[in-house]
Amino acid sequence: MTELSDPQSSPRPWWRWLGEICRKPIIALPLLIWLCREVQEFYPFSHFPMYSDPRPVPQFYVYLGDADKPAEGGLFEPVAMQHAVGMRAAKAKKVYQDKLRTANKKLGREPDDYLALPADEKRKIGEDLLAYFRKRKEIVGDEAMPDRMALIEVTVNLLPGEPMREEATLIATEP
Repeated sequence: MTELSDPQSSPRPWWRWLGEICRKPIIALPLLIWLCREVQEFYPFSHFPMYSDPRPVPQFYVYLGDADKPAEGGLFEPVAMQHAVGMRAAKAKKVYQDKLRTANKKLGREPDDYLALPADEKRKIGEDLLAYFRKRKEIVGDEAMPDRMALIEVTVNLLPGEPMREEATLIATEP
């Protein structure tokens, strides 16, 4: 007669052993901490989509410059927007972006195709935005706002396999 094998004596698979270990919180917590430290903030575990999977299209940013103080590269010395006009640069970019979308819709173009907008249209939008900033003088006062402001757009190209390129363009200046 054949002898039945004892289930306790046979080796258990590793996943069952790991499952039993992870049921104990005192052991599961260090394992979870170790896993999180190893993974860090890399794709696809990042909570920030702009960092986890960047689109291979040019991104643009805007900044305010003092039109009376030229800087290296032929543009103007940057001004702290929060102190000068009472608005952060990210908010100014959103206002500028909204005006670009509206102009693209009027011209019958794709609303998010900012780079295809003609330079004269961007100049008009930039002048309107500078006039809007100048009206905010009551909020921030005179001391921080330059006499003449300039709006500069910086385009950053992050194409796969190519080095990062930055291109700064003067959009508009106050007279």
